[in-house]
Amino acid sequence: CNSTISITAGGISMFESVALKKPTLVFQTHEHQKYAIQYLLKKNAVIKIGSKGRVQKKKLYKIINLFIQNKIKLYSNNTNIDGMGFNRIIKIIKTIINK
Repeated sequence: CNSTISITAGGISMFESVALKKPTLVFQTHEHQKYAIQYLLKKNAVIKIGSKGRVQKKKLYKIINLFIQNKIKLYSNNTNIDGMGFNRIIKIIKTIINK
């Protein structure tokens, strides 16, 4: 992915952006997304810019300007999203099968 920053809803694309260690600005479009967004907010992996499909435009502009000026960091390595989940699941399944 060649983007510098990601602006996305709180679904799968949010996880992909965080896994790629892209600065991720997220808005909640559905009620079920709030839990994942809250988790990643606590890990400082995303910045929430709106909910229910409404983007807080002033906040968005301010964050992007601060990012461009290198005054804020918009990502975290503390997320446990590393793209290795499939391998961990396979290892667990093999352990169970080989008992």
